[in-house]
Amino acid sequence: MILLDTGEGTLGQLFRHLGTEPFKNPKLNASIQDFYDRLSIIYISHPHADHHLGILQVMQEVYHNTKSKKKRYLVMPRSMYAFLCEFAQTQDIGIHLWEFISCYDLTSVDYFKRRYSDMKDVDLIRTCRVNHCQEAFGVSFDFSCGFKLVYSGDTRPCQALVDIGMDADLLIHEATMNDELLDDAKAKRHSTISEALDQGKLMNARQVLLTHFSQRYPGCAFTSGAESQPVAVGFDLMCLDVGKPPEGAANDLERFKTFYKPLGSFFAEAAAEESEDLPV
Repeated sequence: MILLDTGEGTLGQLFRHLGTEPFKNPKLNASIQDFYDRLSIIYISHPHADHHLGILQVMQEVYHNTKSKKKRYLVMPRSMYAFLCEFAQTQDIGIHLWEFISCYDLTSVDYFKRRYSDMKDVDLIRTCRVNHCQEAFGVSFDFSCGFKLVYSGDTRPCQALVDIGMDADLLIHEATMNDELLDDAKAKRHSTISEALDQGKLMNARQVLLTHFSQRYPGCAFTSGAESQPVAVGFDLMCLDVGKPPEGAANDLERFKTFYKPLGSFFAEAAAEESEDLPV
């Protein structure tokens, strides 16, 4: 299992998904204990608090609740790992269970193949610098089963991400702002919905999951321009089957288009209510 960024409340969300008792969630076919045992990679895209505040709790829970001796990896910027090492001097978070891999080092394909060719279930992890903050990275995972996952982190549209993400099976991309807020998106180094979808088209992504919507702009969580490619918008506790379905069938993300119209109505109403609440 892989965690892509661990914002505040990540552990609580895992409990909501899997429960605090050792039963299996039928959709995920996993219990919270399975999660502790199977978690192998935590990836942090950049050192902004909303992307890493939950990592300490997750590491503590894994440390105290698993006897698995499997290899585990922390893939993150060096400054983030330095913070964890300093914290571990005052509180035991089981940092010795994890091997650190610098995001910067993984910008080289040769580095991964030379050092981590024996990584279980993963053929290649490749990162690139993206346009957000000084230590912001995007990542692609090539799995042994043939599935390719690309995650943007926070960024403006970025050619380097397109390059490492070519022919992705799934692109998870931030879409912080709606299209009318392009100037704000540029100023804060985020992407609009249309820009995120364009990134998916440029890298020939088979399907796209939009995330990281600003709570200030409820209308940004939906776009009517998504019909041209399989696109879903992320919600808390969402669980999607994004694998390649049998011939003639559709997976959960591909079926998400049936929700476009009701979601558009819902977010339009939410945006109207938000406007009514604003001071005049």
